[in-house]
Amino acid sequence: FVGGNVLGAAEVLFSDVACGLNHSVALSNSLDVYTCGEGSYGQLGHGDLTRRLRFTQLQYGALEVKELPEHQFTRSIYAGGNRTFVM
Repeated sequence: FVGGNVLGAAEVLFSDVACGLNHSVALSNSLDVYTCGEGSYGQLGHGDLTRRLRFTQLQYGALEVKELPEHQFTRSIYAGGNRTFVM
């Protein structure tokens, strides 16, 4: 799956996509996480309640993330209702 509507990127290859009620989350081949859609409940993970019409890369500095060992990285994404999970 190639994302052609990604903010700030000409082409991003996605390996996984999940959809919630009014938002989507995508995992790129390089293990970056992108979200788009309605963000009124914070489900996009950008630290605000903004709607994003283009996939925007998740910046983990905006989130409260527990420090992980260096070898840990995103492996799975899930979305449902107004929730997004990045594991």
